[in-house]
Amino acid sequence: MTKKNKTRHRLNELLVELFNYILYIEEKNLKDRGVTLTMSEVHLLESVSKAKNNNVTSIASKMMITKGTFSINASRLEAKGYLRKYRDENDARVVRMEITDKAKEVLKIHDKFHEMLIDRAIDDLDLQDNEILNQSLESILKYLRSEYKVISKDMN
Repeated sequence: MTKKNKTRHRLNELLVELFNYILYIEEKNLKDRGVTLTMSEVHLLESVSKAKNNNVTSIASKMMITKGTFSINASRLEAKGYLRKYRDENDARVVRMEITDKAKEVLKIHDKFHEMLIDRAIDDLDLQDNEILNQSLESILKYLRSEYKVISKDMN
């Protein structure tokens, strides 16, 4: 195996392993703090809280899920007291979402985990290493975004 192929293979292993560990530890962290929501539910709350445009269509699109999937999951979270749906005051056809105080407490725990994760990830790196890491991840993200655009066009 060439050096380039070894690097490619190892990068693939690292990305998959990182993703799996982060998801597992993140969920365990939430459960240990009394949060009974799934990671998907927490990430939906996070998406609603960060949405510049908080209508169902925009949030679902940003999450890369269908409006139907979003609506089903949002309804569950609304029934549990984490979300509130309401009609747009200028256009009653538009459904908007907002998180409740109960959701804000969950997101504080979630955000704290991410802060801890990032702090630990960059503690041993100097500024130049952090910049290289960020540039590398930005490059991977740019590629994934372009692939997503192609794939999502094919699905429509």
